[in-house]
Amino acid sequence: MIKFTAIFQNLLKIKATWLYLAFGLLPLALFLIMYLNPNFMNISGEKHTLGCLEFFSMVFSLQDSTIISMIILIYVVSLNFYTEKEKGQLYFYKDLPKGRLLNSKLCALLLLYLMFVLILFLSSVTIYYTQITHTDLASHHFLPLSDDSWNYIVVEFLGTLYVQIICIFLSVILSIHFPNGYTIFGAIGFIIITSITPLFKGVKYIFPNGYLKSLSNSNFAEILTEISLLFILYIAIFYIISIISYKKLEY
Repeated sequence: MIKFTAIFQNLLKIKATWLYLAFGLLPLALFLIMYLNPNFMNISGEKHTLGCLEFFSMVFSLQDSTIISMIILIYVVSLNFYTEKEKGQLYFYKDLPKGRLLNSKLCALLLLYLMFVLILFLSSVTIYYTQITHTDLASHHFLPLSDDSWNYIVVEFLGTLYVQIICIFLSVILSIHFPNGYTIFGAIGFIIITSITPLFKGVKYIFPNGYLKSLSNSNFAEILTEISLLFILYIAIFYIISIISYKKLEY
């Protein structure tokens, strides 16, 4: 992939990138709360039911609901597209095909996002086995104890993951055309919409995170297929729009 390494290295030079990755240490905040209030994890929930993956799923949903980490990532996206365009830095890539250049930028952003998820996962596992296992809530198992719990975790995690990646692609489209503030505002609007649509019957299935309440043991495979196909559809549409828009930019 053209210039991927250089683009990713430039991404890592942005201070906001490291602030974003730092939010992957969110479970450490739970550790601090537990230190200040030892009964925090014993307030609610059935005893011996919380497995490691279930804890990670809970933390992943928590970081999604706070939206702070996504706002920082959207800002990084804006710096990587609109700010670069405004400063005339695209000229340095004038000998490179714009389509492949966009692909490299998208891959760099997706790698950054996956790094964040990995950091969040590793910090969740660390906190679970060093702190949560000492509470009555812990099941002391890495995997869920029942198929119901496993199915719920998979659909919840993928639904959130898919929506966040869709948001990244939407942010790319916005940042090609609009200043950083407008991109952030538009992406926040999208995040708000995706968070409230699951509450309404008529529109809850238009995003991958709206299928959780319809989940049962009998339709797990069906729902998994539906949210994955929906994700692919959104990504395909947003990718086509972004590549058409990016190719129109002047060096």
